[in-house]
Amino acid sequence: MPDLWIADIPEDVFGSLQTLARSAKVAEDVWMREYIIASLRVICPIPQESYVLHCKGKQGSSGMISRRYKEPVLQTKATLVSPRQEEAFEKAAELVRRNKIGDRELAIQMFQTAFDEVIEDLG
Repeated sequence: MPDLWIADIPEDVFGSLQTLARSAKVAEDVWMREYIIASLRVICPIPQESYVLHCKGKQGSSGMISRRYKEPVLQTKATLVSPRQEEAFEKAAELVRRNKIGDRELAIQMFQTAFDEVIEDLG
């Protein structure tokens, strides 16, 4: 991994960093690295590359969309779905296929509008 060196940190800010690191019982550089990583993931989220969405509805309807890291084709499966569920499933699959920032969350919302249970597997 690349290194990052930061100069000219104001004394009061550095004092706060030392206090926070001490309270977390880690070194300042470890605390700062984790803080930068966590902050950037909130400010500039990176789309999840690999996940599976499962959905289940009443009367046995179910569906699954699987996105695996760097696979151009999604694995999808839907059984006993109503026209409304099929439409939600197709829209969710398109969002997962596109995989831009926020698309995974929108796909989950699409499933939640048409199915009773939605499970996400990030493994």
